[in-house]
Amino acid sequence: MSVPEICRRAEAKGYSISVTGVKFILSGTTKNPQIFTLEAIAIGMDIPPVAFIAEILGDRSEDPGFKGSQFGLLFEVFKEIPQSQRYKADPHVDGLLLQLRHIKAQSK
Repeated sequence: MSVPEICRRAEAKGYSISVTGVKFILSGTTKNPQIFTLEAIAIGMDIPPVAFIAEILGDRSEDPGFKGSQFGLLFEVFKEIPQSQRYKADPHVDGLLLQLRHIKAQSK
């Protein structure tokens, strides 16, 4: 799937992401991508956001700043869930992302 196609599919589902931004994230140029952008890319690729975020952020799990963050702690718990059971976490993470998006929109 091409990057423009990922963006088009994400935008069709209400997410606004740029082709350049997605290219930078997928190539590793962007070292600290926003969680909402990662969610949009996952939606555009038709994969669970949690699985995509785990793949992108997996190499940061040893970073002390990341490891001590709330997201880092949640991510560590998620990694301990067997792959065959991770689908059970998806609705909870999707709900959390929805709430965070709502809070972010209200803070503008």
